[in-house]
Amino acid sequence: MSSDAKEDVKPERRKRDLLKSWYMAEASLDNNNDPTDIDSPAFDATKHFEHLLKTCSLQDLIAKDNEMVTKIKTLDGDMKTLVYENYNKFISATDTIRKMKSNVESMEEEMARLSKNMETITNCSDKIDSVLAPRRDKIEQLSGIHRLLQKLQFLVTLPGRLQRCVDMESYAQAVKYFTFTSGILKQCSHIPSFGHIYGECTKIMDTVRDRLRKKMTVQSNSPSAIADVVDAADLLLELKDPVDQIRITFLTGRRIHLETVLQTFESRDPNVSLDAEKEKDAEPPLVSFIKDFDAQFFGTLVYIVQSYRSLFISRFDDNNKDESQKIIEEFSKETMSKFLSIVKIKLAQGKQPKDKVKGLEALYNDVARIYSQLPGSDTGGDRIADVVQSTVHHQIEAYFTSLQEIISKHITLMSQTQPPNDNSTPNFNPNTELAERTAQAILSEIQVLFENLKPFFERTESKFLAKHYSIIFIKIQVKLQGFFLFLTEYLDVSNPASQTPGQTADLKVTPRVLLLLVSVCLYLESRGLSHVMQQMQDLVNHVRLAIQGAGDKAKNSIDLNSVSFNAPDLAKRLKDSAQNLVWAYVQMQGKSVGFMFRQGIDTQPSWLKMKEPQSVRLVVGVVVQEVIKMGKEVDSILGGSSLTSSSGSSSATVPRAQTRNSSSSAANLLLADIKKTSSAPSLNSSLFDKKVVVFARPADFSPSTLMASIIKIGLKTLAECIRLRTFGRNGYQQLQVDLHYLQLSLPKVLGTHQPQLDSLIDDCEKSCQERCIDPVPMEPLIIAKLCEAKMDKK
Repeated sequence: MSSDAKEDVKPERRKRDLLKSWYMAEASLDNNNDPTDIDSPAFDATKHFEHLLKTCSLQDLIAKDNEMVTKIKTLDGDMKTLVYENYNKFISATDTIRKMKSNVESMEEEMARLSKNMETITNCSDKIDSVLAPRRDKIEQLSGIHRLLQKLQFLVTLPGRLQRCVDMESYAQAVKYFTFTSGILKQCSHIPSFGHIYGECTKIMDTVRDRLRKKMTVQSNSPSAIADVVDAADLLLELKDPVDQIRITFLTGRRIHLETVLQTFESRDPNVSLDAEKEKDAEPPLVSFIKDFDAQFFGTLVYIVQSYRSLFISRFDDNNKDESQKIIEEFSKETMSKFLSIVKIKLAQGKQPKDKVKGLEALYNDVARIYSQLPGSDTGGDRIADVVQSTVHHQIEAYFTSLQEIISKHITLMSQTQPPNDNSTPNFNPNTELAERTAQAILSEIQVLFENLKPFFERTESKFLAKHYSIIFIKIQVKLQGFFLFLTEYLDVSNPASQTPGQTADLKVTPRVLLLLVSVCLYLESRGLSHVMQQMQDLVNHVRLAIQGAGDKAKNSIDLNSVSFNAPDLAKRLKDSAQNLVWAYVQMQGKSVGFMFRQGIDTQPSWLKMKEPQSVRLVVGVVVQEVIKMGKEVDSILGGSSLTSSSGSSSATVPRAQTRNSSSSAANLLLADIKKTSSAPSLNSSLFDKKVVVFARPADFSPSTLMASIIKIGLKTLAECIRLRTFGRNGYQQLQVDLHYLQLSLPKVLGTHQPQLDSLIDDCEKSCQERCIDPVPMEPLIIAKLCEAKMDKK
């Protein structure tokens, strides 16, 4: 009970208590005979006063005195109020009695006058009855004959009347005349004259039927034409035409009319306003499009349904009603399905996410308003929910699909972009810039995705999306997981199972593309995930505010406190993709180097009858150039980035001036190394040498590590080719020159991995020594001079 109600009850209760105490009502009497109780009949003031003096302190006595003074004043005021109210009521009652007395006195005179007038009327009526009584029967007989003659005259002139109605196209009047007289004419058709009239009328009405049927098939979208169709169907039903045929013709024409409306809006661009002058101040074109579409479609559909109900449901019995109801429900569902499919397509064509939500809200409000007027409105709530969910889900699907397509285009564009050969700008690496620009474009598109998802949780007037927040957010979570899985699989082009047919056709996998994708993966893993995490958290906060603003409509929403984004797992996936790409690059380039080594061995006519070595073979120089080119490419893409691992990540490319030392220093370096390896190794030493793992994934993403892995595969191929050949002395010495040239040239790209190169070159030389029929090594000084001459020639 509110405070105002309590204040109204207190005065009433006080009045009742006063009346009881005033009239000594029985309800207020009790058996309390305590002389100290002020409300008792046996109250004694002296004893009460003595009791207060004994039991109360001075402060209590003062408070009691103030309380009694207050009560006395209150009772005195209530008593005065009661007396005043009773006096007013007494005065009002006196005035009422006086008025009643004066009215009763004049009423007696009026009643006497009325009684006198009634007597006069009765006397006049008796005189009229006595005068007309003899002629009444004859007048009634003549009146009946006159009415019959009028009917006969109407029947005789009926064919002419019907023909005039047909000529004037007043078909409703013709149907009215015919339905009014057809029963009599048919009943009396055995009489020749009536039979002739009935036949003429039937022929005329057949013409009317044909014209009405033709009018029902006219295809026009004007309101007057639609009204004519409804009137024609109504007239045909009154003429007892087959209901099924009329119903089929009516719905066929109306279906064509609705499809015309749908086609008109289907051909329109929802992002272009029809009224360019009002476009600046008006609502967005997409919202205006949806509202116009709703108004025309729903207005036409409601009119058709209402006309159908009045034609085929209201005028028939239960069986026909049920059948007709099913037919119109199927018709409504079919047309609504086409309408909603077009609306979904147009919403998908919208450019601004907020405009899409406003358009969806307009659709929701119109559908909610109109479903009460359509068949099957008991399930309207569920159907509206399906419309909203399917539309929102379709939009979310479109966003993620578009994002995947855009990312695919960015990757394809990156693979097709050739870096400029302009070295005029210092500290500028075009390959690294290209990879980082692609990664930033991917992150930018992800940010756009999150911004596009936020409008689904914006506050709207109708709060139509509030109860769908949970389903929408779960859908977004699922699609995000699927998107990040797609991203890691799409970037990992080294895995054939993860490549789509379009990706295989558009993205040509080359070594450079593999390195660029490695750089993109590392950029996303090190810098991009934090950005994505921030965007995800912003979306969660936005959803939380939307749920709080929706109140009870979003009470079943998801618990956002349990929402988590598995960033470590995605980071691991990106890192794994980068490692797979690196390994694919190493294998591809290792096979290329190995192929060149194999060609260098296989194309030599005879290793047994070779001439004495005069220089390093041309193929070895080509291999060195290709390896150095690979090293520069790896260093330009991965070496210039801060994303690679710090272990062994220092660029191993040595300046050209540093490698081209004086002849004596190069000779001394070669002499020291050749003396160490030229003597025939024992079996035990080769058994206990530390084995180099050739086919192992690189431990990190540094250029020197990648180049070491590539060279290991190439040298392993060279060693296997050597084991399949037999060498003479000159062939063995030529191979010594080639191997030591490699040992001098390749450290430029190996950095700290030089020992592994030395070990593999030693394996190649040992294999050649074992396959040589006369393994006499060349003088170290000669080898040094030949290698230095080759380097000077470079």
